[in-house]
Amino acid sequence: MIETELFNVAVNQWRDKKGMGTMICPKPLDCSIPLITVLSNVLTRSPTANVLILVDGFTDRLEVVNKFKELNDKGETLLLSKFNDKHIFIYSQDYNDGHERQTNVFLTICYKTNTINESTYRTLFLSRFKLVIIDKVLDSKSMTYLSKICPTLDTFRQQELDAVRINTPVEEVLIPLRLDSDSEDAKLLDKYNKEISTSINIFGSFDVMNEARIGNSKTNTSALDTCNRIAKDNGWNLNLDMSIELNREIDKYYNPLAINDRASRTFELIRLRSNLLSNNNVKLKEINDIVEENKDKKILIINKRGEFASDVTNYLNTLNDKDICGNYHDKVENVIAIDDNGNIIYYKSGAKKGLPKYLGVTSQKKQSQRNFNLNKINVLSTSNSPDKELDIDVDVVIITSPLCEDIRSYLYRMSNLNVSNPLKLYTLYIKGTMEEKRIEEREYDRYRTVSTKEIDVDIENNDDCVVVD
Repeated sequence: MIETELFNVAVNQWRDKKGMGTMICPKPLDCSIPLITVLSNVLTRSPTANVLILVDGFTDRLEVVNKFKELNDKGETLLLSKFNDKHIFIYSQDYNDGHERQTNVFLTICYKTNTINESTYRTLFLSRFKLVIIDKVLDSKSMTYLSKICPTLDTFRQQELDAVRINTPVEEVLIPLRLDSDSEDAKLLDKYNKEISTSINIFGSFDVMNEARIGNSKTNTSALDTCNRIAKDNGWNLNLDMSIELNREIDKYYNPLAINDRASRTFELIRLRSNLLSNNNVKLKEINDIVEENKDKKILIINKRGEFASDVTNYLNTLNDKDICGNYHDKVENVIAIDDNGNIIYYKSGAKKGLPKYLGVTSQKKQSQRNFNLNKINVLSTSNSPDKELDIDVDVVIITSPLCEDIRSYLYRMSNLNVSNPLKLYTLYIKGTMEEKRIEEREYDRYRTVSTKEIDVDIENNDDCVVVD
């Protein structure tokens, strides 16, 4: 079920409960959907009804009003007109404390409140219909209040929430980059591709090449057995006449030890090629350009490897007057601990008294997440396998290599990641390489739209490139 269908079920359940109930809508659900649905249904049927919406403060009030304006711009004028005509009132709980209404309200909605106080309880009690929409379970006193007048509705099971998260609409922009053909990286890449292609011609497949490297436990075949078979198939044997040049060439390239060495060396070249592409500095400027275009957004950058994640963090912070990006991965060195005022934190007692404290990997990740959630920074740079406990709100995701997992995998695994709807996704790749081939092999779901950014200069695709991590 998609998100709208889930909320339709919840709204119908609220109606069946005679218009009394509490919806707990955890991430990634959009709490405004049931709010708008209930308001529209009620005011369509009862145009003169008075509705009171209680929020925690000005930010939430502004959110509701902006929702009305967005609908009005789309031609759905009902809610904004009712708000302007004083049929919808939006109060903070603090304001409601001192201005409790003496007459019954037709419908009271508590929207994303963090607590239910006594005054709010009385307001709900006096209202003919009542709905509480919250994104988490509140404190015990608040939940006790709600259990008396707005029992929790049985909605949003975990498997349904997972389905909503996985099917979040994604607007992806593919950004092709290129290596300068005269650069050392381009020359090195060409060397890797030729060596790997030659090995594929010798072994026939990556599976056979891996078997020549480590054997096959399923068939109980040793690496030496495989290498001997490949050597024999290519004309090698122990009795070759080494006075013949051709035989010397065969022995050089196809003796079992040479074949085993080539298998191991080729897998190392594959690793080096993958690193060359995924960690390439040609991507840094484009990453910064995306960050600059989204200065007011919360950005998560996912990199294939932690080392490049650190490079991204350093690059972004170097270009700005203050740090805007934090590391959230394991490939970091210990750093001196700094307090919120920028002062070094020292040990106050014990054997290390007077020495500065240092933050390890775990402490740095916690600090980066905290700074991100407090809006001290707006970018996090992580590796291909970020902790599933990462708990942040995200507007934009940048995946710096298609050798990383697909965005759907991250949305499924990271249940605390609250992404915008739709999610803006940028994927960087180097043209004419295995990264581009990985893009071409993708299968897209119906919830993703994909566009490609134009680049000034194109290069021909490299047909010798073989996709493998």
